[in-house]
Amino acid sequence: MSTVTIPKKEYENLLTQADLYAMLVKKIPIKKWGIELYSPERMREFAQEDKLDTEITTRIKKILRRK
Repeated sequence: MSTVTIPKKEYENLLTQADLYAMLVKKIPIKKWGIELYSPERMREFAQEDKLDTEITTRIKKILRRK
């Protein structure tokens, strides 16, 4: 896994933005946003759908090896 680094000031700005966003979202009713709470079974379905087949995985690995 690659590590991405950003300047401390940029990190602090992103953290502040995330905190403000969280405070604003908490005040808005869930129905307005259309937020769906997923069951563990539904999460497993998403994970299964996200898997790549062998052919695509092989092609991606070949491309990454070239770089």
